[in-house]
Amino acid sequence: MKRFRLGSYIRTHLKNEIFFLITFVCILQAAIIGFVTWRVYAQQLFDREEENLIQLLNVVNQDLDSRIEAVNSIALDIVISNEIKSSLNRENSLEVGRAKNIVNSILSKKFLSASNDLIDLSIIDLQNNTYSTRATYLLPHDFHLQDTDVFKIAETYNGALVYCVI
Repeated sequence: MKRFRLGSYIRTHLKNEIFFLITFVCILQAAIIGFVTWRVYAQQLFDREEENLIQLLNVVNQDLDSRIEAVNSIALDIVISNEIKSSLNRENSLEVGRAKNIVNSILSKKFLSASNDLIDLSIIDLQNNTYSTRATYLLPHDFHLQDTDVFKIAETYNGALVYCVI
């Protein structure tokens, strides 16, 4: 009878070991398949999001290019305007007042045509007279336009349109 129990014990123990071994192999396979599947889908998701981001950046870049082109067009119109050029650098108070009316009017028209893209259009001439669409600028008495970094940068480009981050 002891033999029967010993054989039964060995068979039961062997069955349990085989069961645990098969269970372990199945869990290991499921974990490996799950990990590989997760990596593949994660990579696909990453690639898709990268494509979406590139498309979004292209759209934003095109929008910025069109806005810059509009601002360049307005700036060029202002720069080549003979009416503005002839009104700048006045010394007489009466002439400065008339020039401000003329230049501010022109600037306001330009500003209205691009009001979504601009906050203000302003000009400071070499006599420190300010012209603007929205604000009245009061410059200090010791202000000299020629000493500013913006003027120096613009001067190096000899009349070309220059954008400065201040």
